[in-house]
Amino acid sequence: MIVPIMLTFWLTQSVIIWVDEIFPLEQITGKDIPGLGALITIAIIFIAGFLGQNFLGAWFVEQLSNLVSKIPFIGSVYGSLRQVMTTLMNTQGDRFGRAVLVEFPKSGSWTVGFVTAAKPPIEVAKHLSQQHVCVFIPTTPNPTSGFFVFAAPENVKPLDLSVDDAFKVLISLGLIGPQGQLREVSREKQ
Repeated sequence: MIVPIMLTFWLTQSVIIWVDEIFPLEQITGKDIPGLGALITIAIIFIAGFLGQNFLGAWFVEQLSNLVSKIPFIGSVYGSLRQVMTTLMNTQGDRFGRAVLVEFPKSGSWTVGFVTAAKPPIEVAKHLSQQHVCVFIPTTPNPTSGFFVFAAPENVKPLDLSVDDAFKVLISLGLIGPQGQLREVSREKQ
C-alpha cells in the first residue's frame, strides 16, 4: 500500500522540481511562492492534454514528433518511448491482444505474457520450423521493459483474464489478482 503512494509522491515531486528549474519564477519575482511549481505543472499537463485533443494541437504534436525523430540517437529513443507510452496508456486495453501464460525463461517455468501478433514477420517465420506467435513478456514490477519472444503455440496457454487484470497480477508480483483474489487466499490460510 505504501510503495505505490511513495512512488507517486516521488514522481510528482520530481516533476514539480523539474518545472521549478525550467521556470525559475523565484529569481524573476524575487519571492518564493509555495505551490507555484505544482500549479504550473498542473497547468502544463492540462494545456498539453487540451491541445493534444483538438485538430490543430494534434497536428502540432505530430510535427514536433517528426522533427525530434530525425535527430540521431534522440529520435530513436524518443520513438521507442512514445510507442511504449502509447501502448501502456491505451484505455481500451487491446494493444496487447490477449493475455497468455508462456513458458519462459526455461522449460517448466511460466509467466504472463501478451500476444502481440498471430504470426512473426515473414523474414523471421521462414527460419522457424513450425508456426509461432509473437509474445511480449513484461518485467515485474515495471512493465515498460521486458522480453519479446516468438513462442511455439504449445508453449502458450490462453488466460481467461483481461489485459488490465493480467497487468495487475504482473505489477503486484502476483500478490493481487482479479476480483480481490488476494483476500480470498489470505482467509483460506488463517
